[in-house]
Amino acid sequence: MTNELVNQVSTEKNYKKKYVLSKPVSDNNESQSNESHSTVTNETKPKKMSVGLETFLNDYNKYKYWYIGIIILLIALALVPGPDDSSGFFRKLSETITGISRDIDRVHLPATNKVMDHVVACRRAANMIRSSPAFTKYGVQISSGLISFGEKIVFAGRELRNMYSKGSSLYESFDIEIDAMMQRLNLNARQGDSRYFKDRLNNLIIKVGEYRNVVDKTLMAVKNAEDSRHSTEGYIITGMREAEKFVTKSREHSVDIARAHKELEAVNEVLIHLKYTAGNLMKMREILEAYEDRILDLASSLDKPGKDDDFGIFDVTKKDLNYLSTAVNQLKGYHHSFNKKARISN
Repeated sequence: MTNELVNQVSTEKNYKKKYVLSKPVSDNNESQSNESHSTVTNETKPKKMSVGLETFLNDYNKYKYWYIGIIILLIALALVPGPDDSSGFFRKLSETITGISRDIDRVHLPATNKVMDHVVACRRAANMIRSSPAFTKYGVQISSGLISFGEKIVFAGRELRNMYSKGSSLYESFDIEIDAMMQRLNLNARQGDSRYFKDRLNNLIIKVGEYRNVVDKTLMAVKNAEDSRHSTEGYIITGMREAEKFVTKSREHSVDIARAHKELEAVNEVLIHLKYTAGNLMKMREILEAYEDRILDLASSLDKPGKDDDFGIFDVTKKDLNYLSTAVNQLKGYHHSFNKKARISN
């Protein structure tokens, strides 16, 4: 009996070692599985926003329009040019001289020889109509009107040639006056005498005004040529009608009618060209008038008190000299272009 009890206890101990003691390993595996599942769950679960970031976003939504306004204000302040080293006088002067030179050069005007070519068309039409029997009734009036038209074109061409010549002189005046200003500044690179520069500007105002008068004379000559052609219009219309009747009755000189139509068509093209030229001359006159006022305003600005009210002295910087130097360089290009358009050699 005792032996049986001993054997039973021994059997139970072996069972516990085999099965019960091995159970924690299984528990450990289960624990690792749970940790792995917990890790996956934590990775897929969105992280909670930090308190600082959440506070910032709440403040931004509350004051975002203020923030946007401040940013726009800062950008605007960054784009606004800072205070100039000088009064801005030389910068404005440079822009004005460059602007008038550029705008004059952009006006489309015919070369002098192009206008003179129109005279040939008028005289050819006049000679053809005068010699044709088909235009016996009104041929003299038409021919005289076309010859007069041609003479007015000759006068307009001369005025145009003079306008180009004076325009070239205006560019030279700009160059002379700006060079004189630069020479004066080089003598005293730190101060400018307002009275001296005002005198230089007054010279430019006179030159621009004189050139505007030349443009006015050219415009008037072109318009007179137009009016001369218009006064002949009635004779041309009536004369062509009578010539066609003459050809219908006599069945002769039909070639003269065809030639007359062709020659008069060329004359009409001359008239169209003159109208176009007159319109552009008016544009040039407006340009000169506008810039004349701008130079006058610049001269008036020098009347304002400077740092030394007794002598009209104002500060000058190297930047001011650069403005004038830039204007001189650009003037050369516009002057060359103007002369090339007018077919005037430098």
